[in-house]
Parts: sequence; C-alpha cells; structure tokens
Amino acid sequence: MHSHRLTTTNDVLTMMLAGNCTLTIKSVKTGARFTYKIKKGDAKVNRSTGKVFAPIWFVALLSGPDNNSDYSPLGCLRGHDVPSFGTGHWCKVPATATSYTAFTWLYSLVSRHAADPAPHALPEGLEVWHEGKCGRCGRKLTVPESIEMGIGPECMQHVTFF
Repeated sequence: MHSHRLTTTNDVLTMMLAGNCTLTIKSVKTGARFTYKIKKGDAKVNRSTGKVFAPIWFVALLSGPDNNSDYSPLGCLRGHDVPSFGTGHWCKVPATATSYTAFTWLYSLVSRHAADPAPHALPEGLEVWHEGKCGRCGRKLTVPESIEMGIGPECMQHVTFF
C-alpha cells in the first residue's frame, strides 16, 4: 500500500475528522515520525431527553511493529464543529511523550484554520501522510482527486469541510 501526502491544513483536518483514518506525521529535520489512528465513536443519545451528545473521536498511537493492531490510546477529540483534544485515565501515552506533543501541536495548527476556506500550506519541514484508503470508510482510493484529499467520492458528501 502506498502512502500519499497531504499538503494543506484543511486536508489534514478533514482527514482527521472523517471517521476512520490513519495518518503519519514526519519531521523532515529530525526524521522523527509518528502514526496515529483516529476513529469516530458511535453517536450517543440521552434516551430520556433525546439530546445528542457531542461527537467523539478516539486517537491512538502506533506503538509496536504490527501496524494493524499495535496502537495505544493517546486521547480523544470531543465536540461539534472543531472538537477539542483531551486525555483520560485510560490513555496509555503520557502527555510528556514526543508523540503526544506532536499530535497536539499538529491538531492545534490545523484547527486554527478550520473556519477559513482558503487552503493553508503545512509548515516547511512537516510532512503528513495518509495510507491511500478513504479516511471515512477505509476503502482503497482510486480516483486521483480522492487520493490527493484522502476521502472517496461517495464519502465526500458525508464529511464536514472547513
């Protein structure tokens, strides 16, 4: 499976919030790289009031050699529009870890530009890659525009764009 590079903050945020993505970030300067799996949880509804709770995305860090199953809980994104990132007692990666700091920095960067429809290039020296599968449904991407963005043509209508 080939990886594909995302180049704008909007594309990275769209991929992060699509619902089922795997992203790798890399520092060109240091060569450090981290892979994260971001999966949207099921919608929760209060049965007595009918209130829909804010969406939640679970963020996990690749922490072992098996890139399908060796992920450790890093934290979660919660909220509507542009969710905030936080952790809980169940997180296995300490907030002092470079992998944690890298994710929080990246999420802060891409969420700052969420309301601006103009594309913002990622900073020089930062690379963000996706695995060539739709960030929402996980199917292999074949349409060049979809490969570039990381979301398939059928799933595009279900993903919020910033």
